[in-house]
Amino acid sequence: MKFRPHIPENCPPEDANVSLGQVYRMVKDDPAPEDFLSFRELKPDKAYPSECIASGLSVYADAEGIRRLRSRVPRFRKMNVALGELDENHGKIKNTPSRLHESHHTWWLAEDIEPWTFFAVVNIEDET
Repeated sequence: MKFRPHIPENCPPEDANVSLGQVYRMVKDDPAPEDFLSFRELKPDKAYPSECIASGLSVYADAEGIRRLRSRVPRFRKMNVALGELDENHGKIKNTPSRLHESHHTWWLAEDIEPWTFFAVVNIEDET
């Protein structure tokens, strides 16, 4: 599988899995290409502790992780939550728990994937 050009060599890590299942991601409005840029793409000159992690996207495996993120990080409170169904052609994913929630994952996108086409805004307030 080929990954997006900004993803460094030896990344995703060997213990990453093929992407399967539903994941949540914060988006500004309706999912758009700019909602699916990695930290590395957004800030190409910044130094990060892990280039591999910075080249992937943050997603959450459950709604609780997103609710906790929104409650603790003010800039996310006005953003929307998008839900997408990943399959083996979408890249690789690895559980990378954050201090906010254990359901945080890093997703490394396959080269020609357009995730905004298969993510949709959802209301997570009603989900359990």
